[in-house]
Amino acid sequence: MTLTEKRILVIAAFIALVSAVLLWWGMGQWRQGQQVRVLVAARDVEAFQVIKAEDLAYQTVPASARLPESIQDPAQLVGRMANVKILKGEQILKRKVVESNLALQENERAVAVPVDIVRSAGGYISPGEPVDVYFYDEGINKEKNDAAGATNKGTVTPTPGNNQQLQGLQELPVDKAVRLITTMGQVMDFKKASDPNNKDKQDVVLLKVPESAVPGLIYAINAGKVVLVKRPATTGKTS
Repeated sequence: MTLTEKRILVIAAFIALVSAVLLWWGMGQWRQGQQVRVLVAARDVEAFQVIKAEDLAYQTVPASARLPESIQDPAQLVGRMANVKILKGEQILKRKVVESNLALQENERAVAVPVDIVRSAGGYISPGEPVDVYFYDEGINKEKNDAAGATNKGTVTPTPGNNQQLQGLQELPVDKAVRLITTMGQVMDFKKASDPNNKDKQDVVLLKVPESAVPGLIYAINAGKVVLVKRPATTGKTS
């Protein structure tokens, strides 16, 4: 092969390489310029708000801006509940909505409860799961220790039996310090102490409970410890 022929082959190879690069770049530009319709929030949707058809709208965006985990079928959103605030124009991700059975009914209330998530249900809790809510009254054991001559400092917690807020709660035979608040609890949301957005720096669960359970739950939060126990969804609700 002559020197001239070698030069021609090198030039041809260079031209082919440049052509491939230009083709790749051109395809990328075409993909970026391609427009698609995506489903977005038509207005701000507050956390724990049930999504309606009028909360949704379509918006045209570059194909590259469409989020893979976003929901594009309105039927998969209408009637479900946002578990975080969704801003106007935001594509709605699957992890930001839950079933609407978490929405509050007229006789239900949502209460933020500090708990030990690891101790409660072994740490395996998620929004929508039913739980039994128990109260461990540290004041009862404190009074027992005081009676035995223990030297405990601080304010003595009132005995639950003498507190109007806990009258009617089921006292368990195993220990007077343990009481059942309700079997109708349902986890709406939770934040772990390690969550950077959790300013309280402790495990907090947002519970949906019957309105009648709120006084005892508030007392339990301030007087002792609240423990959540997972139960099957088919378990009968009794209190």
